[in-house]
Amino acid sequence: MTAIDRAGPTAPDVAVAPTILSGQARRKIFLYLGILIVMLAFGSPAGGLIDIPISFLLKNKLHLQAHEVAGFRLMSAIPLYLAFAFGFVRDIWNPFGMRDRGFMLLFGGISVALARTFKLIDAELKAVHSEEWERTFSLFRLLI
Repeated sequence: MTAIDRAGPTAPDVAVAPTILSGQARRKIFLYLGILIVMLAFGSPAGGLIDIPISFLLKNKLHLQAHEVAGFRLMSAIPLYLAFAFGFVRDIWNPFGMRDRGFMLLFGGISVALARTFKLIDAELKAVHSEEWERTFSLFRLLI
């Protein structure tokens, strides 16, 4: 036998009794997990609870056609489809040598720059009305 074929010393099998939780501990765990599940269900891009008001807004208030709603859902789901790529980039790229704080600084700065750029485009805009939505969708169509 070679050294690879031999099994090393193993720990003896020990039976572990299950831990009995008090009613208060069970309620805390149930509440915590329940809140997490509701939050996941609310924000799920695959038809979560938030889908109902968004569908109402797109169909009834903005009067979008079915293909436009489908295009919106496709564009809004792109981060979900590419989440693995963002994860790989996050694992291998370290902006400013600060790990997560570096990402927050970088993308926070980009967000501020974009907000100021949009403010330069239309400095008088305070509330979004249907004309602004039409202009936004026309810009969106140009990007596609």
